[in-house]
Amino acid sequence: MFFLDVVVTHRGIAVNPLRKDLLKRLAGTRLPLRPIEELRDEAYGAAGGEPEGPDWETGDIVAVIEYRDGTMLDVVRRMRT
Repeated sequence: MFFLDVVVTHRGIAVNPLRKDLLKRLAGTRLPLRPIEELRDEAYGAAGGEPEGPDWETGDIVAVIEYRDGTMLDVVRRMRT
């Protein structure tokens, strides 16, 4: 499993709270550090609210993504249009 360490946007920089070493190094700087929740809430406000989840029409599989050895990697399902 992979974790994201830092998100950099024009509105601010969010550091993963599990990366205490990065937070400590950046604490005394003039960088605009902000919690990721603040950046999320600001984005929701600019977009007019929290996005809705996908509207699945059915569970029908319309495509299968396979690796070249035939291993199934993922599926694409039908969505309502």
